[in-house]
Amino acid sequence: LKKQTTLSSVEGSPAIAESKDGLEGSRISNVVFMGMGDSERAIKYTQKSVSNSPSSARDYTNMGVIYYQQGDYDKAIEYYNKALGFSPNYAEAYNGIGTVYALKNMPETAVKAYENAIALKPDYSEPLANMGILYHQQKNFSKAIEFYNKALALSPGNSDARNNLGVAYENMGDLDRALAEYKKAAELGNAKVDAHHNMGVIYYRKKMYADALREWELVLAKKPDYPRVKENIGLARKALKK
Repeated sequence: LKKQTTLSSVEGSPAIAESKDGLEGSRISNVVFMGMGDSERAIKYTQKSVSNSPSSARDYTNMGVIYYQQGDYDKAIEYYNKALGFSPNYAEAYNGIGTVYALKNMPETAVKAYENAIALKPDYSEPLANMGILYHQQKNFSKAIEFYNKALALSPGNSDARNNLGVAYENMGDLDRALAEYKKAAELGNAKVDAHHNMGVIYYRKKMYADALREWELVLAKKPDYPRVKENIGLARKALKK
């Protein structure tokens, strides 16, 4: 069973996991810090907003998010720090700083930033979920589960954190609890496709090949370019013929 799990603090920080038998394994979902849509339009809009309100921590944080999304991490940090210069207690800027340092493979610095965000805004679920991902990357699955659950206590509808909780349980060998979390995530928002894919992985591992095939065919219908789903479908069909 191949475990090639895509981990990210915000969008797309890859991680390596176990592999076996050629099956594309369960995927962690992205925990979205802020979505800005078309980055070029967002830059123009936010720059105008910054010009009109140069002391706005929110606007500087939004600029940081845009540069983060473009992969310009140093520029992102610059704008997050500008936000904190105007508003030292702006938790969203600390969360942004944490996501950048996580991607720069500086986990200790990332943890400090997330902890600052949580201390300033205890009901802010995103840094808790991102802390979960950070521990997940370090394969500290029990700690990851702790933080995913904290995030979900504040935001029960966070489908990404719910899906990621399932992956953590799966990595610990608890397939039943993993499946239960994937089913919940599949009923929610952003992580629906990942959750159905991951349900297929669990069913395959349980030798419930027809169920696995059903889930992966659903994924293919919703997202034809989903990584290696066609190969997984092939494995399920082959297993059903045996």
